[in-house]
Order: sequence, then structure tokens, then C-alpha cells
Amino acid sequence: MQEKRILFYPDTPHERAVILKILAGLGYGYSNILNSKYLLGFKWRDTTVYSLDDSITLVRNHFPFFNTRCTDISKRHIAAVFTEIFGEVLAINPATFSGAVVCKSNRNAAHDGLVTTAPTQEMDPEKVYQRLIDNADGDEVVDYRVPVMLDRMPLVYVKRRPISSRFSNKNASVTLTTPEALFTAEEQAKLLAYCRGIGMEYGEIDVLRDRSDGNLYVVDANNTPYGPPNGLTKEDSSRALDLLCVGFECTFLPVAKQANSALPE
Repeated sequence: MQEKRILFYPDTPHERAVILKILAGLGYGYSNILNSKYLLGFKWRDTTVYSLDDSITLVRNHFPFFNTRCTDISKRHIAAVFTEIFGEVLAINPATFSGAVVCKSNRNAAHDGLVTTAPTQEMDPEKVYQRLIDNADGDEVVDYRVPVMLDRMPLVYVKRRPISSRFSNKNASVTLTTPEALFTAEEQAKLLAYCRGIGMEYGEIDVLRDRSDGNLYVVDANNTPYGPPNGLTKEDSSRALDLLCVGFECTFLPVAKQANSALPE
């Protein structure tokens, strides 16, 4: 077995990244130096589109390396994958669609969504246009933030914000629950299939349920997430990290142990 160290490459995570809190809870170290020994690794760069170069090929032969296929988390790409997996339309053509739409940046983590009305001929090529998902509950909207680790969803954050600031990153409140409490078995399978479709083996997705049709819509994906989110109580933040630590140990570590046992002495 290799040392209790994790490789992040080409970058190391930001201090606010939840993965560092998970590793601290489990007693693991980390680095982005290639010529060292590691248990496993993650492709890590906080950007919308990024592919690894050939410098990682050699070390990938010595331990599992995750998220290498997650090269594009732009809104345009993930909406296309969502439609492929779920069969529902999220992206629209604002010149022909009629009704309320969301206009937002194609890049990740911009939090610049704006509700407007279609049809319109005023289109920004740097933006994406999606149907407005009605996830209102009274005077608030409800988002489900779902951490994903391979084939496991350890928990769900239920995030509430005022409708007037629905695209803000500041939450009015956040509570914890389980995937089973919110999603059917079929929906859980589709969420995991969606993550496989964008190549994301570790990360978090934003899921909305439209109250008009009852369907789920995946509107965002992040493969370098911060967390736990603001709005959680101190007790729930601690509980969330405990659940994430268990999830990490139950998913990534068995893969690493199996891979290391197969290496020649």
C-alpha cells in the first residue's frame, strides 16, 4: 500500500475546497508533485474547460487517477448531456422559444443568471439560454446540491434562497438529507449516469425539481467544489463532513487498494 497521500494535478485545491476538509478528517496528506508516491489522485484545475497533458500518463499507471474525463463543465455541454440522459430539454433557442428563460454565462461558477422573456433576437454568444425551472416554494426557491463520489451520493444539501436572489451563492438556509428522501431509485440512477456522462467521478451537481412537471433538472456541475455550503448550522456542517469522509473511504479507497494490490512487488 502506498503512503496516505493524495495527488492533485496540475493544481492543489483552494483552502475552501471541501476535499481538503475530507482529507484532514481522514488524516491524509496531499501534493501536486508528480515524482512522489501516492495512494490515488485527482485531476484538479478550477476552470470550465481543461484537459490533462501527457505528463500525467506515467503516474496513472501506478495508482488510480480520477476525473480525467471531466474536461468540460460549461453550461452548454452539461445541458446537452442532461438531455441525453434524462430526455428532458433544458437549453432553448431564445429566438423561437416562448416564455420565461434564464440567461447566464457559459462558464462555471459565474452566478450571473438573469430571468428574461423569449422570444427575443437579442442573443449573447457568450451566454446560454435555458428554460426557467419553477423550483419555488412560497417566496423561496429550493436547490438540491448533491455531492457525488463514483457511484455514491453520500448526502444532499437542501438549499433555500429568496426568489429575488435565486442565482446568488448566499443561502437563506441549508439542511441535510439523503438522496433516498428526495429522489426515486430511477432518478438516482439517472443522476449517476449523468455524472458518468460528463466524466465526473468526484464533484457536486445542482439539481432542481420543477413543480409544474415534477421532473428533475441538473443545471450545474462542479468538479472542484468548495464547502460545506454557507447556511448550514455548525452541527450540520460537522455531520456533513463525517458523511463525506465515510463516502470517500467507501468509494475511492477500495479502488486504490485493489489497484495497489495488483502492482508488482
